Amino acid sequence: MAAIDRSETKSGRRFGLQALGNMGDRGGAAAADGLIRWSRADDWVLRVEAVNGLRTFSDVRTRQSLEASLSDEESLVRQKAAEALYKRGEKASLPALRRAQKKARNAGKLGESRRLEGMVRAIETRP
Repeated sequence: MAAIDRSETKSGRRFGLQALGNMGDRGGAAAADGLIRWSRADDWVLRVEAVNGLRTFSDVRTRQSLEASLSDEESLVRQKAAEALYKRGEKASLPALRRAQKKARNAGKLGESRRLEGMVRAIETRP
């Protein structure tokens, strides 16, 4: 995290966030905390990298962070959050995915709504 915070370039921060994501659960709470913090960054590109990195974790806090990112103003952040939750396949994330699907449908984002609906159905049918 110190290297990410000290990085003078966006590409350096992106590389650091990717490294934390590659560590996943092996990186422990420190890696998860860093990605959670950066998932709320002002820069949407860095939020995308952080959210994408959270897909490799399996704890409740990272799942909740991904669920919160389903409401991000940037569509790519929402997409990466939904893909991460889908990959994790946790039934506990179904209510958040359903809310996001309904919100997308009500906002006229039909493609996003259909993708979320498909993810919900797939998670529901997993053993």
